[in-house]
Amino acid sequence: MEKQGIIKILVDSEAVRFGKFKLKSGREAPYFVDIGELLKRVTYLDAIAHSIADKLRGIKVDCFFGPAYKGIPLATLTAMHYAAMTGDRPSVAYDRKEAKMHGEGGVCIGHVHGDVMIVDDVFTTGGTKKEAIEIVRSLGGNPIGIFVCLDRCEASKEEFEKGTGVKVYSLVDVYDLIDYLKERSDEDKAKAKEIEEYLKNFYD
Repeated sequence: MEKQGIIKILVDSEAVRFGKFKLKSGREAPYFVDIGELLKRVTYLDAIAHSIADKLRGIKVDCFFGPAYKGIPLATLTAMHYAAMTGDRPSVAYDRKEAKMHGEGGVCIGHVHGDVMIVDDVFTTGGTKKEAIEIVRSLGGNPIGIFVCLDRCEASKEEFEKGTGVKVYSLVDVYDLIDYLKERSDEDKAKAKEIEEYLKNFYD
């Protein structure tokens, strides 16, 4: 799927919303990414997962890891599409927010092994992604990449990759979103301008 088609799904599903939002990083931003909104219509989630799998078909992945909670359904569907496209049989795993002290116990569900692709919603500062990398490594997996729906371009992927040894992939980034909005209504063009002004905080 082309980038503009991906952006349209994210906007139409309200997985990308506009307004004033306080991010986990503490920053106040004019837009917010919440892939949980894709669950309102499974065809939205399926299309995004299919696009991620298509980008990864040339990379060997043994396990898809979805950080709790929003990364779980996306990682699961991505793994299914990847298996159908490649003929491989990857596993799926995800972490718990809190360790379970009874039954099977532990902090993870599923089998983490081999080369692991972490699948999540958005890349902002990379803080939560580092946590996911640590979890995967602690369980014996080799994190070979992080694949997100959207890169906010607020932190250097190069520095993150150098510091962690893990490559970051994305379907689209904030500049693709800006380009999409600029081709729409005057209201959308105003949103694009607001996002551009916001980004100056990181590059001026």
